[in-house]
Parts: sequence; C-alpha cells; structure tokens
Amino acid sequence: MDKRFNLLNNLSIELSKLSIKYKFIVLKNKKNYKSTSLDIIDQKLSLEEINKLNNESETLLDINRENQEGLSFRIFESLGYKKKLITTNKDIMNYDFYNPKNIYVIDKKFPKIDASFFKEKYEDIPTEILEKYTMNGWFNKITS
Repeated sequence: MDKRFNLLNNLSIELSKLSIKYKFIVLKNKKNYKSTSLDIIDQKLSLEEINKLNNESETLLDINRENQEGLSFRIFESLGYKKKLITTNKDIMNYDFYNPKNIYVIDKKFPKIDASFFKEKYEDIPTEILEKYTMNGWFNKITS
C-alpha cells in the first residue's frame, strides 16, 4: 500500500466524527498494515463482490495515486451506479458531469467533509451528458 493508507485513516476519523457509517476495504500488500478502521484483505474481491458492495453503498471513494492524471474508473462507476463520490481528484470539477451535490472533493492531507453532503440526495446527471461517457457515446464521437 502507498501513502493513501494515511488518508484512509484520517478520513475514517473524519467520518466517525460525523457519525457516518463507512467501510474501507484494502488489499494487503507486502507490508503488514494494521488498522481498526480498515478491512484489510489478503485476496482481491471478485467482480460480483465488488458489484454487491457498490450496490449497497450510498457513496464511493476515489483516491488518486501519486502522479495520476485524468479520471479513474471509480468515477465512471459512481456515474453508472448513480452513487455519490468523495474524491481527491480536483480536476473533476472541470467536467460537465460535476455536481457538488454528488461529488465532494477532499484534500489528501487534511480530508474535511461537510456533513450536509451526506444529507442531500443524489441528483441525476442529464442523459445527454451521461451518454458521452458511455462506450456508445465514445464510439459515436469517433465515428462522427
């Protein structure tokens, strides 16, 4: 695991202060990390297990890797599942699907979250915007 481990621990403290129920699942690497706020597992989850967890969740978490540019797959999952998203990717605010009711950007070093983010319902993204981020939308853009 990398520097994201500390962020997860700090974020768990922040969510606990807000009395927000959460579950962070981390795949164990060569180092033996211990944490009471994280579920550390030895084997990757199956696609079925990931889908089940995503369906049960109200909010997904996206933490950029160091030097990562662009959007991660987690962002597209949140759009497809119509789930709220907490992310460290500040660039997301430049995209047409960005909606502060759905997406909350946190600082990697000091993750603070306004409790009101969890009280607001997910606001559907207009179909014409969402379509641009599907395989059909990309295919249509390439072929036109």
